[in-house]
Amino acid sequence: MKFGGDVETDLIHDFYAIDTTDFFDPATNAVGKPDRTDRRFLAMQTRLNFYARWIIDRADPLRLIVEGEFYDAGDTLRLRHDFGEY
Repeated sequence: MKFGGDVETDLIHDFYAIDTTDFFDPATNAVGKPDRTDRRFLAMQTRLNFYARWIIDRADPLRLIVEGEFYDAGDTLRLRHDFGEY
């Protein structure tokens, strides 16, 4: 068995924040409003994987590979790959 993956994080601090946080939309640009800041911590590109291999009855190995990522909206782990071979 083997666990792996990579962790990529972003810490974003906007000194002049706008109302949209994940993309730039000029229509939501705050004109005439007081200045405010916005801070976000994201782990959207983090990937985790699991690899397992078993020998069954002196035959070919049984392999299992599962990989997930946090690229979707929210804090949920999304299945990216799952693969089995006998």
